[in-house]
Amino acid sequence: MNQESQKYDESAQQEGQADLIRLFQILVRGNWNIQGIVTGENCFERVLDILHNKRDSDDDLTIQDCLYVILNLLEDNPPNHRGFCGRTCFQGLCGFFEQDLIQERHWSTRKVTNVHLFLQIIRTLVSPTKSTENIVACQCKVKECGLLNCLCYMLELTSIPDDIVAETVHTIGDIIRGNDEHQKFFGSFVNTVGELQVPLLFNMLYIMVADKKQSFRLRISILYCLQCYLYKNDMGKSMIVQTLLPQTENANNEYTLGHLLTIGYLSKDIVASWCSGIALSHLIADSQQYKEAILKVVLAIDRSHTGVKTLMEISMDLLQNCSCSFHTRVAVLIFLCTWLSNCSLAVQTLLTIENSISYLISQIGSESTADDRELLIQSVCSFTIGLCFIFNNNQISLYSSESLERLINKRIGIDLFQEKLEVLSKSEFYIEALQKPQLKLSDPSDMILDYEFARLYESLKSSISNMLTRQYINATARTLIVPISTNIYEQKISTMMTHYNNLIRQRVEETNIDNEKEKQWIQEHDMDKKKALALEQQIQKIKDENPIFNK
Repeated sequence: MNQESQKYDESAQQEGQADLIRLFQILVRGNWNIQGIVTGENCFERVLDILHNKRDSDDDLTIQDCLYVILNLLEDNPPNHRGFCGRTCFQGLCGFFEQDLIQERHWSTRKVTNVHLFLQIIRTLVSPTKSTENIVACQCKVKECGLLNCLCYMLELTSIPDDIVAETVHTIGDIIRGNDEHQKFFGSFVNTVGELQVPLLFNMLYIMVADKKQSFRLRISILYCLQCYLYKNDMGKSMIVQTLLPQTENANNEYTLGHLLTIGYLSKDIVASWCSGIALSHLIADSQQYKEAILKVVLAIDRSHTGVKTLMEISMDLLQNCSCSFHTRVAVLIFLCTWLSNCSLAVQTLLTIENSISYLISQIGSESTADDRELLIQSVCSFTIGLCFIFNNNQISLYSSESLERLINKRIGIDLFQEKLEVLSKSEFYIEALQKPQLKLSDPSDMILDYEFARLYESLKSSISNMLTRQYINATARTLIVPISTNIYEQKISTMMTHYNNLIRQRVEETNIDNEKEKQWIQEHDMDKKKALALEQQIQKIKDENPIFNK
């Protein structure tokens, strides 16, 4: 292997180089032993050297073969991830994203393939499915070598093919996910191409919610990137939440990130509405502060701006709108469930909205259907009611936890409710969404659940079921006890008196028996004494009659 590795440099210009690399690619694929040997012989550096020499030759198949070698060495091999990260390999990758190479107007098919492979290598290293230690180390290297800046710059160019743009956006998402420094850099990156300097994040969000001409893949990639930007990013969340809240005055009448999200949320375009609903759920996830803050969000419901409704009221309106698509309804329910979880004030607000609970109950209790999508809606509605049950502060007496339990039992039945709640856990959409954080959808029909919601449902469904069962058992026990409560004292007294009378009678009888036994014993004792005295007298008489006994 060492000899073959050396041939990479020695035969760089020779005709057999491509064959050697292809052979090498086959040898290392899925074989950890060989992978360990070749990485110890500086294989990464040697392959990157070949790539560097070929970087001006877009149509050279050797580039593609070399990239496949690197991918094979990295796939499912954490030690190689650390080895790649610990060297200067990221710097070698960065050279292929320099401006003079990516600004070309014409991208050949092979160049598109090669750039896809470059991006795939980066994503393999920083994927959220990898160990946290490896992810953090690789994320730092990406930033240090300037690769994140290069990728952000690529998004400013109009000459980049659409599928490359989508893959680049997805890659940026993996790079910034959970990394404060990278998230801050991305959030402040400004598009300098064109007359207006606009933040890159704003441009991307605009494409997601308003540009129907863009590919579905790109719009979903933007949603994933936004999810990664918001992940554990308190500063970024706060900034967007502030743009949602009522403003004293917007002097320049400018659109904000908050405006774009609400526009998308209310859009009749199912991609925009679903993506915006999911984005809003990520905006407030795991933060009671932001869940309570957006309770103040109000939106105009007519052009005169005289009539307004809260964001939660509008969400319930969307749910009850017959013209809303299945995808929009699911997104609204996901947003509401995220909002209600661990936030009793949000639950209290929902309970005060007219017809909110009655609508959800009617959805759960509707006739059985063979439509998998409607069954899923019913299940998520059950989860929504369940969250109102377990996070209820009991400030609304009509819909306290106890009242909700009675309502569920009366209108649906506890068993049927729990059956509807469990439907989601058996859904293929749920099982697929729970597998990994990365959002990969190929068609608008796939827009149903996402990872964070699946994780939320997984963590709380048992709590809902257990608490509802306990509440039902307690209520049933109380129902059985109440009718006899007025006589319970008298019954207890009567029972106790009977018990004590019987006990006294038993003790008296036992005492009488003991007295009789004692009397009999005394009589027997007296008789024994008399017998003993008579016996002594007889002995004395015998002694007196026979003097021999006196000697």
